[in-house]
Parts: sequence; C-alpha cells; structure tokens
Amino acid sequence: MILQLSQSEFSPVSVLQNAWAAPIVQLISLLLLGGSFIATLITLIDYRKRRSA
Repeated sequence: MILQLSQSEFSPVSVLQNAWAAPIVQLISLLLLGGSFIATLITLIDYRKRRSA
C-alpha cells in the first residue's frame, strides 16, 4: 500500500520528464554507484594488505 502511494507520487517517468530533475537524479545515482565502487576497491586493497602482512 505504501509502495503504491510512493509510486504514484514519485513515478520514475515523471521525474525523468522533468527537465531539471533528470540531471539531479542521474547525478545522485552516479555518485551512489561510484561511491560503492570505490568503497569496494578500498576494502579489496585493505583485505590484500592484511593477507600479505
């Protein structure tokens, strides 16, 4: 029920059709993807350092 409400209010299509909202949404998703990617890299490097030590 909560999902249906949020979907009708914040439909991805309406957000993408908004000229000013689309770049912001893309920026946020890019930042989230980049952040998780960097975090994974850091954890992998840290894990390797601990293994070799």
